[in-house]
Order: sequence, then C-alpha cells, then structure tokens
Amino acid sequence: MMTWVSNVNTTYSWWSPSISGGDYANPAEIGLYALAWLAAYDPGRPWSFSWSETEAEVSVILDQRHAWRIGSQAYQPHGPNAYQHSVFYQWYWISWEPPVVGANVGDNHLVPSVDNAWLAAALITIQEYGQAHGHTLLA
Repeated sequence: MMTWVSNVNTTYSWWSPSISGGDYANPAEIGLYALAWLAAYDPGRPWSFSWSETEAEVSVILDQRHAWRIGSQAYQPHGPNAYQHSVFYQWYWISWEPPVVGANVGDNHLVPSVDNAWLAAALITIQEYGQAHGHTLLA
C-alpha cells in the first residue's frame, strides 16, 4: 500500500529547500488531491490507476483526515490537528510522519472557511461516487 506522505508531497503549496519545518498543504488541496485520484481512475484509460491503487490512496488520505479531526493521532507536537474536533487549520506539514498541523504563526490558529468548504465538497463528492459505484469503503 502506498503511503499518504510520499504521495501527498506532490500537492504541497509551499516548499523550501532552506527553511526547515515542512512541506505545506492546506485542507482544500488535501481534499482535491483525494478527489483527483477518483478523477484519474474513472475514465478507465491506459494511464488510469487501478481501483486497488485508487481506493488505497484515497482511504489513507481519508483516514489521516479523520485522525486529525477526532484527535486520535498520538503525535501532535504543535497542538490539536483540527479546531474543536471539527474543521481544519490553514497549513499542515505533510512531509512529517505522520503529517501534523504546522507550528509557524497562523498554521495552527487560522481556520480558513473557504479551504474547509472545498474539503467538504471533495468529501461529499467522494462519498457520492462511492455510493453510486458500489465502493462501500469510500462511501
């Protein structure tokens, strides 16, 4: 099974070779990245991922997001990974194992409503896709 960290690095919004901390992604990018796996699978083209690859990758992303939301991730060096076990902060350090909310000013204090709305839209779409195509694990 592929690991979320290695693959989500392709979605980072900010990366620096000289500043330590993490490669960043926000909630919208994480949700759209998960949704992109379904978009790449669905056409059934020669370049499309297999269903097992798609389901595995999307499931890992959803499981990580769920662990952040309910607070079950034991390693939370910069505080809770979600605001009041509900919505997500502005930036996550996705190159850490496991990924965590960032420690820089604003990373774990700002709650972006638009990014959380994009994440919610992606999650609803993934759920509906799973229900419509009999993929109960995603639904």
